[in-house]
Amino acid sequence: MLETPEAIANADAIAAVDGIDILHIGSTDLSTEMGIPGQYQHTRMREAYEATTRAARSHGKVDGRRRCPRGS
Repeated sequence: MLETPEAIANADAIAAVDGIDILHIGSTDLSTEMGIPGQYQHTRMREAYEATTRAARSHGKVDGRRRCPRGS
């Protein structure tokens, strides 16, 4: 669960860790940490979603915003 700007900045490194299967943003916590609570459509939030999606895809991990693995 990525919930801070620091975690978003490190999304690629986090996704590279063996045993990490899914990347998911804690949107409420992240937006609050960014000083834009609840503004999920804000440009900075969209950029965070995009960065997380890129990191997940580049390491063959599940993007928690896009889909959930079977059995979850």
